[in-house]
Amino acid sequence: MTTFERVRARLRSGIGFGAAASCAALLCAAAPAASAAHAPAHASAAAAPADCAGQYKIDKRFPNGARWQICWEARDGEGLRMLNVRYTPKGSGEVKVLRDLALTQVHVPYDDDSQRHLDMPLDLNYAARLLPRDCPGGEIRKHNGRPLVCVNTNGRGYGYKKTDVDADKEKQRQSSELVVFGVFEVGWYDYILEYRFTDDGQITPRLGATGSLASDRTSAKHGWPIGRGNTHYSPNHFHNAFWRADFDLQGPAGDKVEQFDFSGQGALKRTILRKTLTRETAVKLAPDRFWRVVDPAVKNADGHPISWQISDIASSQFRGPASAGEQFTLSDLYVTQRKACERLAAQNEEPRCAKQVDKFVNGQALTDPIVWVSVDFHHIPRDEDHDPLPAHWQGFTISPRDVTAKNPY
Repeated sequence: MTTFERVRARLRSGIGFGAAASCAALLCAAAPAASAAHAPAHASAAAAPADCAGQYKIDKRFPNGARWQICWEARDGEGLRMLNVRYTPKGSGEVKVLRDLALTQVHVPYDDDSQRHLDMPLDLNYAARLLPRDCPGGEIRKHNGRPLVCVNTNGRGYGYKKTDVDADKEKQRQSSELVVFGVFEVGWYDYILEYRFTDDGQITPRLGATGSLASDRTSAKHGWPIGRGNTHYSPNHFHNAFWRADFDLQGPAGDKVEQFDFSGQGALKRTILRKTLTRETAVKLAPDRFWRVVDPAVKNADGHPISWQISDIASSQFRGPASAGEQFTLSDLYVTQRKACERLAAQNEEPRCAKQVDKFVNGQALTDPIVWVSVDFHHIPRDEDHDPLPAHWQGFTISPRDVTAKNPY
């Protein structure tokens, strides 16, 4: 057995779905004491810092006048979290957006049912030490002396282009984005945990999976032939990622979650259907369905309440069997009342709290809502995946809706 396979076996034996060992004993021990410049939240208290300093603070000003201010934290359990996220559009005041944003579980069931894993908690001991080649043109930030996080800025093409008969009157803008990521080795995979913040206010949490395909084999019914001939069928499997977003639109008070649907499928006219979620709930994806977090008391210059829209249109929508204890996969979005010990979407080992997100939903009134978003990716291997495995990505978007009265750029 190679060193890599030994690491894989150790991880899988500790964090496989249904493992008897406790999270606290394996991977959820408190992180070493941080410097005075940064006091990370303990596992039992999820409060985000009022602010941070030094290498834990990101303050990015874009050429178009926009600004993002973010605190980051490397934490046993959730890997890399974004805290106290604030956005300042051009010509406007600072807008508080998120208190806390984190990946909270990666569920990996195989189509042939040979394996069903939970790949979190993420142990910081398996966070990759980044080299300059991992972060070209960017800045590598350290945690406890280890280079774990890349902070970079990338171009992203047109922000807009408005053509005109008179070419001299055409308008266009090239946009860019702030990218923050860390890499975590889990078995055969290297997970890239990434957060993107654009210069026009959009946030995209993403998970990339790369590394190597597992050497497991299956039948043609459950996999794809990899390598010469048809003797090695690599198993199809899912990566089901769960994020937790704690919004604070100018503070925790007043935030509400609304769901938007449209009636009239196939008709000439379509009607907006809006519903405010007043109690904890679990919701499935549907055509054209989206959600927003809004504070009715905080308005833009047009008098419209500011909000942030959540879109999860790229999910494969995995549904696991109750017999495997996978009821947490039966919905695509959960909204719960904030509770400090509700940390992981599954295999949550915090005392006084349920073990998985579907059990967090128990009818409480929503006065400080937490939004849990599931994004599922069905990985059907191909010859191009062998070897090394090109990164495949899954994520969702958080977009400003009425944060400014018009396009400020």
